[in-house]
Amino acid sequence: MVIVETIGTEYFADSCNIIPYGYIDKTVCGIGFTTVAIENNRHTIIAVPNISLVENKVNQYRGYGRSNIILFGITGESKLNNIKAVVSNTVKENKQPIKIMTTYDSLHKVDWILDKYDCDLVIDESDQIIGYANLKHNGGGDIDVITYMLEIAKLHKDKVSFISATPTPIQYMPKWMSELKQYRFEFPNSISVFPITMKKNNVVKAVKQHITKPLNLYGKTTIENISFSKVIIFINSISKAIQIIEESSVVTESGIIEIKKEDVAFICGDNAGNDIKIKSYQRVKDPTNLPKFTFITGSGVRGIDLDDKDAISVVVSDSKQHHTMFDMMSDLKQAASRQRNKLNPNYGTYIFIYNQSITELSLDESKSKIDRSVDDVKILIQQLENSKNIGGRYYELFEEIVKTNKSFSKYCYYDKVQDLYLLNENLINADRYITTELIKQYRNGFKINTAIGHTKTISHQIDIDCKDISYNSCYNHAMYYISREEDIVWTESMKLTEYASIIDSCYKKYGKAFNNQTYAKKIYNSNDSFEIVKVNLMHGRNRIKLNTLYKISDIKEILAYNYSQNQISRSPKATDISEFFSEVEFKNHKIEDKIFRCLIVKKY
Repeated sequence: MVIVETIGTEYFADSCNIIPYGYIDKTVCGIGFTTVAIENNRHTIIAVPNISLVENKVNQYRGYGRSNIILFGITGESKLNNIKAVVSNTVKENKQPIKIMTTYDSLHKVDWILDKYDCDLVIDESDQIIGYANLKHNGGGDIDVITYMLEIAKLHKDKVSFISATPTPIQYMPKWMSELKQYRFEFPNSISVFPITMKKNNVVKAVKQHITKPLNLYGKTTIENISFSKVIIFINSISKAIQIIEESSVVTESGIIEIKKEDVAFICGDNAGNDIKIKSYQRVKDPTNLPKFTFITGSGVRGIDLDDKDAISVVVSDSKQHHTMFDMMSDLKQAASRQRNKLNPNYGTYIFIYNQSITELSLDESKSKIDRSVDDVKILIQQLENSKNIGGRYYELFEEIVKTNKSFSKYCYYDKVQDLYLLNENLINADRYITTELIKQYRNGFKINTAIGHTKTISHQIDIDCKDISYNSCYNHAMYYISREEDIVWTESMKLTEYASIIDSCYKKYGKAFNNQTYAKKIYNSNDSFEIVKVNLMHGRNRIKLNTLYKISDIKEILAYNYSQNQISRSPKATDISEFFSEVEFKNHKIEDKIFRCLIVKKY
């Protein structure tokens, strides 16, 4: 039986200062459950999925600002002696109760506090437990960290609270949890938010053309009457984010405008690989004053508070690569709910750019899709077992192939003790749940906190079709000016495409616009001096024309000019031409009663 509680205030903290023990569906993101856990007068340990969330909350609670509470963060780097010293000083000085936030992985470092003190345990973002159980499974004989976390929670089940806005149904969790009281908190004053959706085959290109380039050029842009000057871009790939940044330069009459490094910040997993990738950029330092472009990956999305008065959320889902999808409905809801500043005119508005999403499927289609995937995985598991009979290198090769299957890698894990690949039934059931209740929520609108003073609300999903500008249309536009020997004047929309940059650059460099997009792009991106000289000889202002007779001395001058332009220290020889062109004819020719050594380029 689920106990339903109705909260008539804007925040849970406005009505309650104690979180009940049990399994809690808070239904709405950002309504202050974590705030109560941190700011009430109970000793409390809060376990969360990742380091980013620990850091975000710790930065808000340093003994000044929003509260005089000091929140202590525990991660893999934390040492037991330091933890004991912090707890001892906190209790001895008695200025505040013990307040600790730890990652799931590190809960074992502070479980002794639960035994020693009258302490509450809060497992936040509890819908992530199943996914993390699969991720953290080590395949060895030792207990994995998530199972260990749940064992600690089980020992303290009388004082534990599992909290989520999208909880996994209790029947899919460990059996002992079904004994917990179940709560659902309703907030009648909350509002439903709907996305502005943009379906594009190339989502990265769409982000550049419709979001980052206009902001870079104008400092502000508008989509469907929604204007904004900052963006929070949720994209589950740092490489894609950096690609967007680097390819959002805009060509103007006064030069090329690039995105400034100080206008970019990241929220992502805290590891060496990410630090290396984003070495040129900063991490978010002040969530109340974000830069123009903030990029957040899947590991950074959950539970963070962003309180900027100007930024709008843009969620990017690229189904071409499994890890770059924001297709888990709970993640989409999380991303749509991270902006907490209700004075922001676009509070409750988010843009969803995708190329394929489970939101497009009917409930029956979504269920069937998962069932088919599970059936395929079962077959692969059986085939793997059968291949053991053959053994040797055959099994190893087949195992490598099978592990590349997306469904297999998602729904399977290897149990070293049994020497078997096993289905993660909990994860499968959680995905089945996502295809029912959470898709319904998406269709009906995600619930977020009431926006006091909020005047702009999207009451239904808006599907927009921003027409893409083609290379061909830009080429024809450029040829209109080139044929009149005038400088190319680009439209504002064309300036935001890479096509304008390519055509403009090639025309300025070679005096020619190329109608072949692939060739033009190759030249534009080329750092190969040989290739650049070849293009100059074919198309540049000082070029060699086909089927035209040239004296060797003239050819050497043309080569010398092109070598000089590309900082090539070489004395030109007429025979160099044969390296650049496929068909060259050398011949003696009489000019004004004198015989000259000449050549003709017959084929490029």
